[in-house]
Amino acid sequence: MTAALTSAGLDAARIHTELFTALDAINPGLVGQTTRPPHTPSGPPGTGPKVTFARSGVSAPFRGGTLLDFAEACDVPARWS
Repeated sequence: MTAALTSAGLDAARIHTELFTALDAINPGLVGQTTRPPHTPSGPPGTGPKVTFARSGVSAPFRGGTLLDFAEACDVPARWS
């Protein structure tokens, strides 16, 4: 994807990537807590591209920050370390 974006003329310095997997969650300090079902984030909708968390079925316009922050705002469980 990075190669396609740079070949389309985007500045490589503005392209950021994050990898998420389907393995068990690594959530130190969070495991075992009661969680809400995944949902769209509260507050005004973002103005960025639509982000879809396929397994949870949640889709919403991106509001900035990182995808992990966005997933947490949606209560979508995501592997991180």
